[in-house]
Amino acid sequence: RNLYDSGEKLFSNAIPCDDGKKLINALVVGTGGHGREMLKALAWFCQMEGYRIEIHAFDVDAHASDRFALDAPELLSPRNNGVYVEGEAQYRITFHDGVSVDDARFVRALDEVNTPTYIFVSTGEDARNVRAAVFLRRYFRQKHMPDPIIQAIVYDSKNQDILNEAHNFKGQPYEIEFIGAREEMYSERVILRQDLE
Repeated sequence: RNLYDSGEKLFSNAIPCDDGKKLINALVVGTGGHGREMLKALAWFCQMEGYRIEIHAFDVDAHASDRFALDAPELLSPRNNGVYVEGEAQYRITFHDGVSVDDARFVRALDEVNTPTYIFVSTGEDARNVRAAVFLRRYFRQKHMPDPIIQAIVYDSKNQDILNEAHNFKGQPYEIEFIGAREEMYSERVILRQDLE
């Protein structure tokens, strides 16, 4: 649903490459329920001619990639993952297992990632998602890199409304989209999706 509503941003924020294609460089922070589904959805959604996607998945679980491979073995198969065949899905998924957003290894891994264009944060806890999203916004601005699109899960709709209006000490908006409030996700409008019918 999230990609259906705002997925066009991923394509408009893509980076032109030397081979004429455009690169969507995504970070998925947390590969629990939401993160795992976003990984699968991104590999499918970004199969657009003229584009390719690189996804870096971070999770504190040292076996996150094995768990994902059990759920979606074809996506991590060496036959498909990172194999760019014309007319086929153009994607590469790289797992960073056992890396917490609260640890220096996370920063070292970020230093090695080519300019991200999209970040999805879903660690399983609202407060940690907010901290990670704010840290990522600050980190890329300090590096003077283009602002990636950042979306973070916040289940509590009251907190989500406040956070979407948050500013830093200079009065600048964080430009982080907090999504996934329970009241919104389980609303009649979302479940019925009469516009799609």
